[in-house]
Amino acid sequence: MANREDDNARDWESLRRRLLSLVTKGKRLMVGATAMQQYVEIRPTADLDYLVDDRIFANVEAFLGTEKIPYAADKQKSAFVVRILNVDVIRASSHPVLEAVLKVEGSAKYTTMPSPEALAALKYVALVSPTRPTRKKRQDRLDFGLLAQHPDFSLATFRRWLDGRLSPAKVEAAVRIVRGEQIHSVAPDS
Repeated sequence: MANREDDNARDWESLRRRLLSLVTKGKRLMVGATAMQQYVEIRPTADLDYLVDDRIFANVEAFLGTEKIPYAADKQKSAFVVRILNVDVIRASSHPVLEAVLKVEGSAKYTTMPSPEALAALKYVALVSPTRPTRKKRQDRLDFGLLAQHPDFSLATFRRWLDGRLSPAKVEAAVRIVRGEQIHSVAPDS
Protein backbone atom coordinates (compact mmCIF):
# COMPACT_ATOMS: atom_id res chain seq x y z
CA MET A 1 0.00 0.00 0.00
CA ALA A 2 1.18 3.56 -0.68
CA ASN A 3 2.72 5.55 2.15
CA ARG A 4 0.91 8.39 3.94
CA GLU A 5 2.51 11.15 1.82
CA ASP A 6 1.37 9.45 -1.38
CA ASP A 7 -2.16 9.10 0.07
CA ASN A 8 -2.31 12.80 0.94
CA ALA A 9 -1.18 13.81 -2.56
CA ARG A 10 -3.80 11.70 -4.37
CA ASP A 11 -6.83 13.27 -6.00
CA TRP A 12 -9.43 11.34 -4.01
CA GLU A 13 -12.38 13.22 -5.50
CA SER A 14 -11.31 12.24 -9.01
CA LEU A 15 -10.93 8.62 -7.91
CA ARG A 16 -14.40 8.78 -6.30
CA ARG A 17 -15.91 10.06 -9.56
CA ARG A 18 -14.19 7.26 -11.49
CA LEU A 19 -15.48 4.66 -9.04
CA LEU A 20 -19.02 6.03 -9.26
CA SER A 21 -18.72 6.01 -13.05
CA LEU A 22 -17.90 2.29 -12.91
CA VAL A 23 -20.87 1.61 -10.64
CA THR A 24 -23.24 3.39 -13.03
CA LYS A 25 -22.18 1.24 -16.00
CA GLY A 26 -24.54 -1.56 -15.01
CA LYS A 27 -27.53 -2.58 -12.96
CA ARG A 28 -27.49 -0.87 -9.58
CA LEU A 29 -29.67 0.31 -6.76
CA MET A 30 -28.95 3.03 -4.21
CA VAL A 31 -29.26 1.63 -0.68
CA GLY A 32 -28.18 2.74 2.79
CA ALA A 33 -28.73 6.13 4.41
CA THR A 34 -29.16 7.97 1.11
CA ALA A 35 -32.03 5.67 0.16
CA MET A 36 -33.47 5.93 3.69
CA GLN A 37 -33.74 9.70 3.24
CA GLN A 38 -36.44 9.04 0.62
CA TYR A 39 -38.75 7.82 3.37
CA VAL A 40 -37.67 9.27 6.72
CA GLU A 41 -35.74 12.17 8.14
CA ILE A 42 -32.47 10.72 9.34
CA ARG A 43 -28.85 11.64 9.72
CA PRO A 44 -27.23 13.38 6.76
CA THR A 45 -24.57 11.34 5.01
CA ALA A 46 -21.93 11.79 2.36
CA ASP A 47 -21.61 8.00 2.08
CA LEU A 48 -23.11 6.34 -0.98
CA ASP A 49 -24.07 2.66 -0.84
CA TYR A 50 -24.80 0.72 -4.03
CA LEU A 51 -26.18 -2.75 -4.58
CA VAL A 52 -24.66 -4.04 -7.84
CA ASP A 53 -24.48 -7.12 -10.07
CA ASP A 54 -21.44 -9.42 -10.26
CA ARG A 55 -19.98 -7.78 -13.37
CA ILE A 56 -19.93 -4.33 -11.80
CA PHE A 57 -18.62 -5.77 -8.54
CA ALA A 58 -15.70 -7.42 -10.39
CA ASN A 59 -14.95 -4.16 -12.23
CA VAL A 60 -14.94 -2.27 -8.93
CA GLU A 61 -12.59 -4.83 -7.39
CA ALA A 62 -10.19 -4.50 -10.35
CA PHE A 63 -10.33 -0.70 -10.15
CA LEU A 64 -9.59 -0.67 -6.41
CA GLY A 65 -6.64 -3.02 -6.94
CA THR A 66 -5.21 -1.16 -9.94
CA GLU A 67 -5.50 2.21 -8.22
CA LYS A 68 -4.29 0.77 -4.87
CA ILE A 69 -7.26 2.26 -3.05
CA PRO A 70 -7.64 0.92 0.49
CA TYR A 71 -10.90 -0.84 1.27
CA ALA A 72 -12.40 -3.33 3.70
CA ALA A 73 -14.15 -6.54 2.69
CA ASP A 74 -15.41 -9.63 4.48
CA LYS A 75 -14.06 -13.11 3.68
CA GLN A 76 -16.86 -13.76 1.20
CA LYS A 77 -16.24 -10.45 -0.55
CA SER A 78 -19.91 -9.58 -0.31
CA ALA A 79 -19.12 -5.86 -0.08
CA PHE A 80 -16.31 -3.35 -0.48
CA VAL A 81 -16.28 -0.56 2.08
CA VAL A 82 -14.19 2.23 0.59
CA ARG A 83 -14.11 4.68 3.50
CA ILE A 84 -11.62 7.06 1.94
CA LEU A 85 -14.03 7.62 -0.98
CA ASN A 86 -17.27 7.38 1.07
CA VAL A 87 -18.59 4.62 -1.18
CA ASP A 88 -19.75 1.09 -0.31
CA VAL A 89 -20.40 -1.43 -3.07
CA ILE A 90 -22.47 -4.50 -2.20
CA ARG A 91 -22.58 -7.65 -4.35
CA ALA A 92 -26.24 -8.57 -4.84
CA SER A 93 -25.50 -12.24 -5.50
CA SER A 94 -24.16 -12.57 -1.95
CA HIS A 95 -27.73 -13.14 -0.68
CA PRO A 96 -30.98 -14.23 -2.38
CA VAL A 97 -32.95 -11.27 -0.99
CA LEU A 98 -30.38 -8.77 -2.27
CA GLU A 99 -30.31 -10.49 -5.64
CA ALA A 100 -34.12 -10.39 -5.96
CA VAL A 101 -34.30 -6.73 -4.95
CA LEU A 102 -31.67 -5.72 -7.51
CA LYS A 103 -33.33 -7.80 -10.24
CA VAL A 104 -36.75 -6.23 -9.70
CA GLU A 105 -35.99 -2.70 -8.54
CA GLY A 106 -32.52 -2.00 -9.95
CA SER A 107 -31.80 -0.28 -13.24
CA ALA A 108 -28.94 -0.15 -15.72
CA LYS A 109 -30.14 3.18 -17.15
CA TYR A 110 -30.24 5.29 -14.01
CA THR A 111 -29.70 4.97 -10.29
CA THR A 112 -32.93 4.04 -8.57
CA MET A 113 -34.06 3.94 -4.95
CA PRO A 114 -35.80 0.85 -3.58
CA SER A 115 -39.37 0.79 -2.33
CA PRO A 116 -39.73 1.02 1.47
CA GLU A 117 -40.52 -2.71 1.60
CA ALA A 118 -37.46 -3.68 -0.46
CA LEU A 119 -35.24 -1.40 1.61
CA ALA A 120 -36.69 -2.89 4.82
CA ALA A 121 -35.93 -6.38 3.46
CA LEU A 122 -32.33 -5.32 2.80
CA LYS A 123 -32.10 -3.86 6.31
CA TYR A 124 -33.48 -7.07 7.79
CA VAL A 125 -30.90 -9.17 5.94
CA ALA A 126 -28.16 -6.90 7.31
CA LEU A 127 -29.68 -7.13 10.78
CA VAL A 128 -29.57 -10.94 10.87
CA SER A 129 -26.21 -11.24 9.10
CA PRO A 130 -23.57 -12.93 11.28
CA THR A 131 -20.83 -10.82 9.65
CA ARG A 132 -22.47 -7.41 10.20
CA PRO A 133 -20.73 -5.38 12.96
CA THR A 134 -22.87 -4.79 16.05
CA ARG A 135 -22.53 -1.00 15.82
CA LYS A 136 -24.05 -1.10 12.32
CA LYS A 137 -26.83 -3.44 13.45
CA ARG A 138 -28.04 -0.78 15.89
CA GLN A 139 -28.65 1.59 12.98
CA ASP A 140 -30.18 -1.25 10.94
CA ARG A 141 -32.72 -1.86 13.75
CA LEU A 142 -33.64 1.80 13.86
CA ASP A 143 -33.89 2.08 10.06
CA PHE A 144 -35.95 -1.11 9.85
CA GLY A 145 -38.40 0.19 12.44
CA LEU A 146 -38.73 3.57 10.71
CA LEU A 147 -39.43 1.93 7.35
CA ALA A 148 -42.02 -0.42 8.86
CA GLN A 149 -43.85 2.65 10.22
CA HIS A 150 -43.86 4.48 6.88
CA PRO A 151 -47.45 5.20 5.76
CA ASP A 152 -46.88 3.53 2.37
CA PHE A 153 -45.31 0.39 3.87
CA SER A 154 -47.09 -2.86 2.96
CA LEU A 155 -46.44 -5.87 5.18
CA ALA A 156 -47.59 -8.22 2.40
CA THR A 157 -45.11 -6.71 -0.08
CA PHE A 158 -42.32 -6.80 2.49
CA ARG A 159 -43.07 -10.45 3.22
CA ARG A 160 -42.91 -11.30 -0.50
CA TRP A 161 -39.28 -10.13 -0.57
CA LEU A 162 -38.41 -12.62 2.18
CA ASP A 163 -40.62 -15.65 1.43
CA GLY A 164 -38.63 -18.47 -0.12
CA ARG A 165 -35.37 -16.55 0.34
CA LEU A 166 -35.07 -16.81 4.12
CA SER A 167 -36.03 -19.61 6.45
CA PRO A 168 -39.71 -19.58 7.49
CA ALA A 169 -38.61 -18.82 11.06
CA LYS A 170 -36.68 -15.72 9.92
CA VAL A 171 -39.64 -14.54 7.83
CA GLU A 172 -42.02 -14.94 10.77
CA ALA A 173 -39.56 -13.15 13.08
CA ALA A 174 -39.40 -10.23 10.61
CA VAL A 175 -43.19 -10.07 10.38
CA ARG A 176 -43.49 -10.06 14.19
CA ILE A 177 -40.99 -7.21 14.41
CA VAL A 178 -42.95 -5.19 11.83
CA ARG A 179 -46.15 -5.79 13.79
CA GLY A 180 -44.40 -4.67 16.98
CA GLU A 181 -44.76 -8.10 18.56
CA GLN A 182 -41.03 -8.79 18.84
CA ILE A 183 -38.38 -6.21 19.55
CA HIS A 184 -35.51 -8.27 20.99
CA SER A 185 -32.55 -9.26 18.85
CA VAL A 186 -32.88 -11.71 16.00
CA ALA A 187 -30.56 -14.69 15.60
CA PRO A 188 -28.28 -14.65 12.57
CA ASP A 189 -29.41 -16.41 9.43
CA SER A 190 -27.31 -19.45 8.68
